[in-house]
Amino acid sequence: MLAPLRQIRIWRFGLYYVAVFGAYVAFSLWLPSYYKSVYHMTLARGALLTAFFIFPASLLRPVGGWLSDRYGARPVTYSVFVVMLLASMILSAPEGSLGFHVGPTAFFILVETLGIGMGLGKASVYKYIPEYFPKDVGAAGGLVGSLGALGGFFLPIGFGYLETATGRPESCFWVMSALMATCLLWLQVVIMDLRRQRSTANRDGSSKRATGQSLYRGNATSDRTNGVRRAGPAALFLYWGAVRSVGASARGGG
Repeated sequence: MLAPLRQIRIWRFGLYYVAVFGAYVAFSLWLPSYYKSVYHMTLARGALLTAFFIFPASLLRPVGGWLSDRYGARPVTYSVFVVMLLASMILSAPEGSLGFHVGPTAFFILVETLGIGMGLGKASVYKYIPEYFPKDVGAAGGLVGSLGALGGFFLPIGFGYLETATGRPESCFWVMSALMATCLLWLQVVIMDLRRQRSTANRDGSSKRATGQSLYRGNATSDRTNGVRRAGPAALFLYWGAVRSVGASARGGG
């Protein structure tokens, strides 16, 4: 049951799932108090706005599955990570450092962007599992889900300790930015490695085809040369026999 844990790929998918599921659980708990402390909203209004984050993060999972079936898990996951990283970086910036104020409306839009990415990404990450673990789909899926759930448990604790240490409420998005950057960087390294492997395979295949063609041409040339060598004595014998026959006919006629 735990055998897939010996493969680094499970841990990579687990990290991806922390970003799209564990962070979803963490922000579902964290956002109401964030709206209250930063934007001075009532807890009820903060909870209502948080519900608008939860809806796309939950309901868009089938759309993410459809996109992954159509375009592949890797392109969808890569796109989701890029968008989520950009949104997290804007949310993590100190007030005024970007030259504009992230007010409640802008904050709500950026958080919704994160929620949409999480909804799509939860499906695209799970799309990897049957492709890489066809004989252990259940065990691998359960392990990835467990790692993501552990992220949902530890992230809010980390948010709290970091905010207490820094006094900056946006520090929770520092964690999110670092998490998304790590996921995107790891995925980019995997993509580069796959491209290198394909390039090497294509070069090896071209070399083998070229070698096969040269061997074929060499064998054909050799066969023609050997054929001429074998046919040479026979041709001389036939020519000599024809000359004798013509000579004998000429003597008889004379």
